[in-house]
Amino acid sequence: MPQPAPISWRVHFAESEADVRACELYLSGRKVKLQERAFQVLEALLERAGEVVTREDLRERTWPADTFVDYGHSLAVGGQPKPPRRR
Repeated sequence: MPQPAPISWRVHFAESEADVRACELYLSGRKVKLQERAFQVLEALLERAGEVVTREDLRERTWPADTFVDYGHSLAVGGQPKPPRRR
């Protein structure tokens, strides 16, 4: 996995701000609670803004090496998950 570029302690994007040192996310000025792994994923994406971040990159960063991660389920980023499609 390539080394991420260092980011400043506070990162502004869209109407959001992430405080990496405090592990806090603010949307439109309101603090949003994120679980630790969710914040780790956000931080990885911010560090590699504009680049492709693979599932494997995220798995290596957020889970121990001996952990199986089932990617058969979708993650919702920035909103509610879409309902499952019917076949």
